[in-house]
Amino acid sequence: MAHFARVENGIVSEVIVVANAVLLDEDGQERESIGAAFCKDLLGGEWVQTSYNASFRGVFANPGFHWDGREFQRPPSTDEVV
Repeated sequence: MAHFARVENGIVSEVIVVANAVLLDEDGQERESIGAAFCKDLLGGEWVQTSYNASFRGVFANPGFHWDGREFQRPPSTDEVV
């Protein structure tokens, strides 16, 4: 299963699961762009693939996490806010 995060103004608003078969191109290779287009067509908005195992893009995205265009980041904890 693949996970995609909806990003609005650099903040994750939701994460959904997409079947791997949806991401396959004509050669049977998984393509993030195909999954992101599927999510956009279905639900609108900007979608970015995230890794449940955090094997790419920093950490697994959750609502409220930040997207800097390269990786997801946890928001600062309330202990860190001054």
